[in-house]
Amino acid sequence: VPPYVFSPDLEARIVQRGFNFRSASLLRQFEPNLQIRVLSKSFEGARDPSAVLVKRCQDDQSCRTQSVEADAKTTFERGGWHCVRCNDIQFRRNLVCRMCGAARPDAT
Repeated sequence: VPPYVFSPDLEARIVQRGFNFRSASLLRQFEPNLQIRVLSKSFEGARDPSAVLVKRCQDDQSCRTQSVEADAKTTFERGGWHCVRCNDIQFRRNLVCRMCGAARPDAT
């Protein structure tokens, strides 16, 4: 889960709309601009606001893409690396690729 700053405004909206734990957790994973975009649409008349929220996030390709990009960015900001043999993304602590066993390029 990408590390985003706690937002009292977001938490207030979650409580106000009565989102369940699953949908609130999904929403918290996204960057603030994506949270705002998903929440800006009306939930009025929704029988199950939590289900509507989950569906909106699943339908919004940019939400999923942004989440994956944020995970990859965080990995590289912390010293992650790409395996030169299989192109798998590795954490800094890995001295060899967890997929194919190739040595990290800068490992000595």
